[in-house]
Amino acid sequence: MKQFFLSFIILLCTSLVFGQAPQQLNFQGVARNSVGNVLPNQNISVRLTIHDGTAGGSVVYSETRTLTTNAFGLFVIAIGSTGATAVTGTVGSVNWASGSKFLQVELDPSGGTNYTNLGTTQLLSVPYSLYSNAAPPVGVAGGDLTGTYPNPTIANGAVTTVKLADGAVTQIKIAPGVTLPPSGPAGGDLSGLYPNPTVAKIQTVPVSNVAPTNGQALIYNSVTGKYEPNSIIGGSNLWTKSTGFLHPTILTDSVKVSRLLVGIGSPIAKVTVDDVTSAGNTYSPPSGFVTGPTALSATTNVSDGPTFAIGTSTSAEGGGLLNASAYNETGSSASLNAGSFDVVTNTPATEAYGLWAYDAVNDGFSTFAGRFTGRVNIQDGTQGAGKVFTSDGAGTGSWQSLAGIGAVAGNGTLNFVPKWTPDGNTLGNSVIYNDPTGNVGIGTITPTAKLHVLQAATTQAGVLINKTSTTNTANGIRVTDADLTSINFANGGAYVQKGGTSGVFTINGQTAIKAVTDVPTGIAVNGGSNAGYGVIGVTNVGVGLVGFAVNATGYALQSFGKVQITGQGAGAGKVLTSDAVGNATWQAPAFGGISLAYFPAPLTIPSGTVVPITQWGTIEYEDGGSNYNNVTGEYTIPVAGKYNIEADITWNGFTAPSTLTSVLLYVNGAFSYQTTSNNGTGTYATTHLSFTGSYAVGTKISLLVEQFSGSNQTISAFNSLSINMLHQ
Repeated sequence: MKQFFLSFIILLCTSLVFGQAPQQLNFQGVARNSVGNVLPNQNISVRLTIHDGTAGGSVVYSETRTLTTNAFGLFVIAIGSTGATAVTGTVGSVNWASGSKFLQVELDPSGGTNYTNLGTTQLLSVPYSLYSNAAPPVGVAGGDLTGTYPNPTIANGAVTTVKLADGAVTQIKIAPGVTLPPSGPAGGDLSGLYPNPTVAKIQTVPVSNVAPTNGQALIYNSVTGKYEPNSIIGGSNLWTKSTGFLHPTILTDSVKVSRLLVGIGSPIAKVTVDDVTSAGNTYSPPSGFVTGPTALSATTNVSDGPTFAIGTSTSAEGGGLLNASAYNETGSSASLNAGSFDVVTNTPATEAYGLWAYDAVNDGFSTFAGRFTGRVNIQDGTQGAGKVFTSDGAGTGSWQSLAGIGAVAGNGTLNFVPKWTPDGNTLGNSVIYNDPTGNVGIGTITPTAKLHVLQAATTQAGVLINKTSTTNTANGIRVTDADLTSINFANGGAYVQKGGTSGVFTINGQTAIKAVTDVPTGIAVNGGSNAGYGVIGVTNVGVGLVGFAVNATGYALQSFGKVQITGQGAGAGKVLTSDAVGNATWQAPAFGGISLAYFPAPLTIPSGTVVPITQWGTIEYEDGGSNYNNVTGEYTIPVAGKYNIEADITWNGFTAPSTLTSVLLYVNGAFSYQTTSNNGTGTYATTHLSFTGSYAVGTKISLLVEQFSGSNQTISAFNSLSINMLHQ
């Protein structure tokens, strides 16, 4: 590994002027390589970090700078000055009085961000100007303070009114139970000054300054826009004044209401009479009715009509109109005795009916004899839940069950085909649904075809056609448009034929699809267009959409033409690659390798020292991404596989009579392989290394050299290294 050493000096500037410290530390260093040679005129990156307490303590300040060394490898930094990047904290905020401080130096000689830690050094001299700038006061406190530092207190009487800022004393600063009375001009609906303001407005509306007298009240005057004193009686012609305050009387003919209640309770009609206690004309009703007092009663001794009429009538006296209605089934709006109420066009004979009605022309057919708006309650002893009112031949009605009259009933849903359920007398929904477009669904209410069958159960078939006939011409289902008389086909669950030469297909227990034909193609499937598919799989409930099985000597799949396999990561330039169990996916070809050549300048190698090669000047090519580290000289394997490594190192003329030279191959920082040659004085020789090995992803490969001449020898600038992947 190539190493860099940094010689540095930390200069701490002190200042005797309190408060004028520059808040910066001078840092000076010299960058050298591993043999002590300086790095002149080179762009470098430096990261400086100040730790608290220990060399690995918390970071109290950090900065990064990019700069250039001078001709002597020297560089100077004012820590905390402008121009730094990635800054954490400030120099001025460091508490120099608390514990030891340590300075860590990191360097990237290429000017990048691949930093090498050069070490951490304790700052033995405190930056006194910075410390004194933030030093706390000591001694006896003065002015508005009393006591001694560092814990003085405010002197009694030191806080005066002039020293309090406006608004500084808030309600939460006042002791509990202490309040401050308001003062100054009043606002809102009040006027004048506190503590005795006056009411000038009510809800922003002005109030007259004239006080009301006895019997008056403040009334809003829309003309003046104020509340003014006035009598409360006035403004309506429905009221008349009285001698007492707030006791007016109602004027004649002035009461108009939408509903009127006489009694107690709540009005349920235009006029409601409730809680009537005086007895009226009542009768004993049949079971189910309720007797009670008469709410409204009219009696007369005249023979030409009633004295009480509800509604209007254009007839002569005696033609009163009565509209009777009920809001519940247990109460009656009109109490009638048998034969006491007749609606006829002539005088009827005595009848045993509570209500007798003829039609208007007395023929019983051409007009209505009666009409009801609202519910009707008919109780004759035959009533019961679910029954219907049915008439016999004479017009006498009774309540009957549906089954008794041969009728059916049921509840259904729109568009469902009904079925008899559960007793054969009731209609309900079936599983067949016919939507408005003409599509029929079985098991679904959203059919998407003329016949759509949906089976939700996972253990049952949607459609099952089971043909048990053993004759040759019997099929469970048959589709054909050809003459079958000349066709000899096998028995099967399904038979499909198109024309006389296209083949016969059967589905049976042994073969899913079978072609019975002499044509070479057997079964032909055509797509609907040049871009269409002949067969397409749309679901996968097993290990695959299509399976091929043949004997050991046949082909499971043979293609005469182009093959297209989409999905599974298909892309330009990719190859179809299988895993251990035969699952194939499209993968980009995996390659890795690099070719390096030339040194910027000859390299001096001390005798008996292993030196890493990091001076490569040119990268001829690199596959698999950027994986070469020009600081450490290591190449990281990008793709697992077998690699070939070739290296040539050329030595300048040797100065020793016998020189042993070696090129060493390191893997992950450890020795792996080497090649050695022996050379005489003044000769130029090349040491060649060739090696092939299998490496995993992330393996680091590096090249080192060594010579044993007893003195320094030089490697020329003309050298090469190639690392190439052979295969995975």
